[in-house]
Amino acid sequence: MLNYEFKKIKDTYILRLNKGAEIIQSIKDFCNENNIKTGTVQGIGAVNSATFGFFNPENKKYQERTFSDPREITSLLGNITTKNGEIYLHLHMNTSGADYNTIGGHLISATISLTGEIFITQIDTAIERFHDENTGLNLFKF
Repeated sequence: MLNYEFKKIKDTYILRLNKGAEIIQSIKDFCNENNIKTGTVQGIGAVNSATFGFFNPENKKYQERTFSDPREITSLLGNITTKNGEIYLHLHMNTSGADYNTIGGHLISATISLTGEIFITQIDTAIERFHDENTGLNLFKF
C-alpha cells in the first residue's frame, strides 16, 4: 500500500501522506517513482512522533531529540537535490503540541498521525551535493 496519494498540476505535485507514513522516506520514494531530482518542499499536517536535529558546528554533528507526543506541523520546508546520484532531502520542520509551544529543527524523521499535506515543486536543473569537510555539511555543488 502506498503511503501517499497525489495530483500533479504543471510542475507542482500535491501529496497527501497517509497515517503511518514516515515523512522523509515517503517523499524520497515519491521523488524516485516520479523522477524528481531537484525541487522545493513545503507542507503541514500532524505527526505522532518527530526527531529533530540541531547541527553543532563545534563537533560537526547533529544533536538529536525525539518528541513522542501528538504534534501539528506548523511548517515543513526544504529542498530536494541529489548526493552521489541518490535523492537527498534537506528538510526543516516546526511543530506545536497541546501546550502551544513550538519545537522544530532539522528533520531527522517523523511519522504522520492523521495526514500530511505536502507540495513539491519540481525544478528542471539538477543540483548535486558534496560533503564539505570544513563545515561538516553537505553543500550545493555548482
